[in-house]
Amino acid sequence: MIAVPNHIVAFKSDELRKDFDKVQPRLQAFILADGSFVYFKYGITLIGTGLLRDNMKSVHGHGNGVDFRTSNLSELQGDALVEFLKWQFPYYVKTPMPSKARYSIRDERKPHTSDDWTGSHIHGQVNWREA
Repeated sequence: MIAVPNHIVAFKSDELRKDFDKVQPRLQAFILADGSFVYFKYGITLIGTGLLRDNMKSVHGHGNGVDFRTSNLSELQGDALVEFLKWQFPYYVKTPMPSKARYSIRDERKPHTSDDWTGSHIHGQVNWREA
């Protein structure tokens, strides 16, 4: 069990916080790195809004995906987070061989950037084939 300091990463519900222990270990490390970057660079707590879901067609349903709320970040802070993720987790969404990607990051801060857009957020996931 990995302890997640509330000031580094907050979750929108207690249920979501409990789900953290059920997701893939590599996703846990990804979440902690993201939260640490935002907290230590800007003094802002990153808020996790999506982990496990009932939809088994979604990477979230398998414990491989996370969504972070970005409405509490400025545009520049959100841009810096995306750039940090590209650098720290170098297998970005547009790799030469997507099936070999270990991480995927989708910047969904603008409306219509995903099929079921639910608000400004950044989506991250680990490759389910290697998780």
